[in-house]
Amino acid sequence: MMKLLHKLLILSIALFSFGSVSAQTASLRGVVKDKITDAALPFVKVSLKGADGLEVVSAKTDFNFGEYQLDSIPAGEYQIEFWVRGYRIKRVESFVVNSNSSYTKNMKLDEEFSRFSTHKAQAFLEPKYYDENHINQYLMYSGLTMIVLAAFALR
Repeated sequence: MMKLLHKLLILSIALFSFGSVSAQTASLRGVVKDKITDAALPFVKVSLKGADGLEVVSAKTDFNFGEYQLDSIPAGEYQIEFWVRGYRIKRVESFVVNSNSSYTKNMKLDEEFSRFSTHKAQAFLEPKYYDENHINQYLMYSGLTMIVLAAFALR
Protein backbone atom coordinates (compact mmCIF):
# COMPACT_ATOMS: atom_id res chain seq x y z
CA MET A 1 0.00 0.00 0.00
CA MET A 2 2.84 2.36 0.88
CA LYS A 3 4.57 1.71 -2.46
CA LEU A 4 1.35 2.49 -4.32
CA LEU A 5 0.94 5.83 -2.50
CA HIS A 6 4.58 6.65 -3.16
CA LYS A 7 4.14 5.97 -6.92
CA LEU A 8 0.94 8.02 -7.06
CA LEU A 9 2.68 10.92 -5.30
CA ILE A 10 5.59 10.86 -7.78
CA LEU A 11 3.21 10.59 -10.73
CA SER A 12 1.08 13.53 -9.56
CA ILE A 13 4.18 15.71 -8.99
CA ALA A 14 5.45 14.85 -12.47
CA LEU A 15 2.10 15.66 -14.10
CA PHE A 16 1.75 18.90 -12.15
CA SER A 17 5.25 20.08 -13.05
CA PHE A 18 4.70 19.21 -16.73
CA GLY A 19 1.41 21.13 -16.75
CA SER A 20 3.00 24.20 -15.18
CA VAL A 21 5.93 24.17 -17.63
CA SER A 22 3.71 23.84 -20.70
CA ALA A 23 1.44 26.62 -19.44
CA GLN A 24 4.37 29.09 -19.44
CA THR A 25 4.26 29.56 -23.22
CA ALA A 26 2.26 31.77 -25.55
CA SER A 27 1.01 31.65 -29.13
CA LEU A 28 0.96 34.10 -32.04
CA ARG A 29 -1.27 33.96 -35.08
CA GLY A 30 -2.28 36.21 -37.92
CA VAL A 31 -2.80 36.80 -41.64
CA VAL A 32 -0.29 38.21 -44.14
CA LYS A 33 -1.61 40.11 -47.19
CA ASP A 34 -0.40 42.20 -50.12
CA LYS A 35 -0.57 45.89 -49.17
CA ILE A 36 -2.01 47.03 -52.52
CA THR A 37 -4.32 44.20 -53.58
CA ASP A 38 -5.21 42.92 -50.10
CA ALA A 39 -4.71 39.38 -51.44
CA ALA A 40 -3.56 36.69 -49.01
CA LEU A 41 0.13 35.83 -49.40
CA PRO A 42 1.06 32.13 -49.25
CA PHE A 43 4.39 30.76 -48.02
CA VAL A 44 5.50 33.88 -46.14
CA LYS A 45 8.09 32.94 -43.52
CA VAL A 46 7.18 34.39 -40.14
CA SER A 47 10.10 34.26 -37.67
CA LEU A 48 10.39 35.18 -34.03
CA LYS A 49 13.95 36.24 -33.19
CA GLY A 50 15.41 36.76 -29.74
CA ALA A 51 17.60 39.62 -28.54
CA ASP A 52 20.65 37.76 -29.87
CA GLY A 53 19.13 37.77 -33.39
CA LEU A 54 18.70 33.99 -33.46
CA GLU A 55 15.43 32.46 -34.59
CA VAL A 56 13.39 31.03 -31.72
CA VAL A 57 10.42 29.72 -33.69
CA SER A 58 9.08 30.14 -37.22
CA ALA A 59 6.23 29.11 -39.50
CA LYS A 60 4.99 29.74 -43.03
CA THR A 61 1.63 31.10 -44.07
CA ASP A 62 -0.79 28.63 -45.63
CA PHE A 63 -1.62 28.52 -49.33
CA ASN A 64 -5.28 29.53 -49.24
CA PHE A 65 -5.70 32.28 -46.65
CA GLY A 66 -2.20 33.54 -45.79
CA GLU A 67 -2.67 32.46 -42.16
CA TYR A 68 0.13 31.47 -39.79
CA GLN A 69 0.40 30.26 -36.21
CA LEU A 70 3.39 30.08 -33.88
CA ASP A 71 2.98 28.00 -30.72
CA SER A 72 5.08 27.27 -27.63
CA ILE A 73 6.67 30.72 -27.48
CA PRO A 74 8.51 31.31 -24.20
CA ALA A 75 7.87 34.62 -22.45
CA GLY A 76 10.29 37.35 -23.51
CA GLU A 77 10.99 40.17 -25.92
CA TYR A 78 11.26 39.34 -29.62
CA GLN A 79 11.50 40.74 -33.12
CA ILE A 80 8.96 39.41 -35.64
CA GLU A 81 10.14 39.12 -39.23
CA PHE A 82 7.92 38.55 -42.29
CA TRP A 83 9.70 37.46 -45.49
CA VAL A 84 8.74 36.10 -48.89
CA ARG A 85 10.45 36.44 -52.28
CA GLY A 86 9.25 39.46 -54.25
CA TYR A 87 8.27 41.49 -51.16
CA ARG A 88 10.16 43.73 -48.79
CA ILE A 89 11.10 42.22 -45.44
CA LYS A 90 8.92 43.64 -42.68
CA ARG A 91 10.09 43.64 -39.06
CA VAL A 92 8.23 44.37 -35.85
CA GLU A 93 10.74 45.45 -33.24
CA SER A 94 10.33 44.88 -29.51
CA PHE A 95 7.34 42.51 -29.47
CA VAL A 96 6.81 41.50 -25.83
CA VAL A 97 5.33 38.07 -25.12
CA ASN A 98 3.84 37.18 -21.72
CA SER A 99 3.27 33.60 -20.61
CA ASN A 100 -0.19 32.07 -20.97
CA SER A 101 -1.14 34.59 -23.65
CA SER A 102 -2.41 34.48 -27.20
CA TYR A 103 -1.55 37.25 -29.67
CA THR A 104 -2.75 38.22 -33.14
CA LYS A 105 -0.49 40.12 -35.53
CA ASN A 106 -1.75 40.72 -39.08
CA MET A 107 0.67 42.20 -41.60
CA LYS A 108 0.56 43.79 -45.06
CA LEU A 109 3.71 43.56 -47.19
CA ASP A 110 4.97 45.95 -49.88
CA GLU A 111 6.16 44.53 -53.19
CA GLU A 112 9.88 44.72 -53.72
CA PHE A 113 9.50 45.82 -57.36
CA SER A 114 6.77 47.46 -59.36
CA ARG A 115 4.28 45.18 -61.10
CA PHE A 116 5.26 46.74 -64.43
CA SER A 117 8.98 46.04 -64.29
CA THR A 118 10.94 42.82 -64.16
CA HIS A 119 13.56 41.95 -61.60
CA LYS A 120 16.27 41.82 -64.27
CA ALA A 121 15.37 45.21 -65.74
CA GLN A 122 15.38 46.73 -62.26
CA ALA A 123 18.83 45.28 -61.53
CA PHE A 124 20.25 46.76 -64.73
CA LEU A 125 18.91 50.18 -63.82
CA GLU A 126 20.74 50.26 -60.50
CA PRO A 127 23.56 52.86 -60.57
CA LYS A 128 26.42 50.36 -60.85
CA TYR A 129 24.93 48.90 -64.06
CA TYR A 130 23.50 52.05 -65.54
CA ASP A 131 25.43 52.46 -68.75
CA GLU A 132 24.36 52.27 -72.37
CA ASN A 133 26.08 48.94 -73.15
CA HIS A 134 24.35 47.04 -70.36
CA ILE A 135 20.91 48.42 -71.17
CA ASN A 136 21.28 47.77 -74.91
CA GLN A 137 22.50 44.22 -74.21
CA TYR A 138 19.57 43.56 -71.90
CA LEU A 139 17.06 44.93 -74.40
CA MET A 140 18.58 42.85 -77.20
CA TYR A 141 18.33 39.60 -75.18
CA SER A 142 14.81 40.46 -74.04
CA GLY A 143 13.77 41.12 -77.65
CA LEU A 144 15.31 37.87 -78.86
CA THR A 145 13.56 35.96 -76.10
CA MET A 146 10.20 37.45 -77.09
CA ILE A 147 10.79 36.59 -80.78
CA VAL A 148 11.64 32.97 -79.94
CA LEU A 149 8.59 32.64 -77.67
CA ALA A 150 6.33 34.14 -80.34
CA ALA A 151 7.71 31.75 -82.96
CA PHE A 152 6.92 28.74 -80.77
CA ALA A 153 3.46 30.08 -79.97
CA LEU A 154 2.61 30.52 -83.67
CA ARG A 155 3.61 26.97 -84.68
